[in-house]
Amino acid sequence: MLYNGDLRWRAPAALRELVGLPDGSPLWRWQPELRYHLIDVGSFREPDLEGRAGLPALWFRLENASGPDQVVVVAHAILAWLARHPGFSAAKAAFMELLGAIMAPLGPDLRAPDDLLEMRNMLATRAEQWKQAWLSEGREEGREEGRQAGEAALLLRLLERRFGALSEWATARVRAADIAVLEGWSLRILDAASLDDVLGPPPG
Repeated sequence: MLYNGDLRWRAPAALRELVGLPDGSPLWRWQPELRYHLIDVGSFREPDLEGRAGLPALWFRLENASGPDQVVVVAHAILAWLARHPGFSAAKAAFMELLGAIMAPLGPDLRAPDDLLEMRNMLATRAEQWKQAWLSEGREEGREEGRQAGEAALLLRLLERRFGALSEWATARVRAADIAVLEGWSLRILDAASLDDVLGPPPG
């Protein structure tokens, strides 16, 4: 199994581990022993992958790339590998699709070319523009996160002033809400008779 999620894999890798029989049960002897080989892409660090020349290592480096500079370096390495192995047309198509997905959030005009030479030229000319777009996107996300945190902090102070000390679930719910929800809750405070009237009932 190939897993490329952001969080590290923590689930069982064998079907037997999902069976809830007590220790010593005579039924254990009939339980399935199916186990799959897990490859957790995010568990590989860049220094570990740099020394590997195979396409899977290059692929993992691309998926784990932390910024446009690293994406460009790894993309060039993959292009060089594909040029040395012309028979891997399916791998080439998959690489173009993956690179296109990485580039998509940076602008609708950015696309992964179908030709390897065109891809090299695009990476050479777009690298700096790509980096600036990436940095700009990061700053915008930072501003949005800062605004959300400020709205949440203000709402928490208002709720404490109106209803007294807040429970953990109420604080967590406020901090996890997006800006639109926080603004809606802020409008309810004046008319609310209880904390539940603002945030809704507690979990459970």
